[in-house]
Amino acid sequence: MKTPFGLNAPVWQLEIASIFLNTETELLLKSRNVYPEKLMKNGFQFSYSEVDHVFKDLIKI
Repeated sequence: MKTPFGLNAPVWQLEIASIFLNTETELLLKSRNVYPEKLMKNGFQFSYSEVDHVFKDLIKI
């Protein structure tokens, strides 16, 4: 998303969020580059090719 800043969060908030998201606190803090390989192999068609296009449409609403 190319955000030039981040928000500070105390450890206890991250721990609570990780419980609700059923993940590790470490994963909340790191970026992930994810490729939808299974979806693509099964012929899934995305409405938008890039996330920037989604955000532009959301701003119009």
